[in-house]
Amino acid sequence: MIIPDNVRENSTENLIGGLSMHLVGRFPVRLAFHVFRRVVGVLILAGAVNTRIVARTECSTAVSEDGVLTDWFRHPHSRFGTTHRIIT
Repeated sequence: MIIPDNVRENSTENLIGGLSMHLVGRFPVRLAFHVFRRVVGVLILAGAVNTRIVARTECSTAVSEDGVLTDWFRHPHSRFGTTHRIIT
């Protein structure tokens, strides 16, 4: 209802983007909001990727501790102390 009817057909693939570009205000402010919205989306997805990497590392460590993988995978890094072979 916020996006005008004659423009809504162009925004069917990206309704939130169409919504942010058809707010009331000057074009530079709307464009800044549009960019801000995309940056927030990238940050949320980066957090999700980080969570997935940590979960995968913990799962691989647990599999190695159970004896399915050899102890070679749990060898700590000499400088950082992490299980670098599992992470890699």
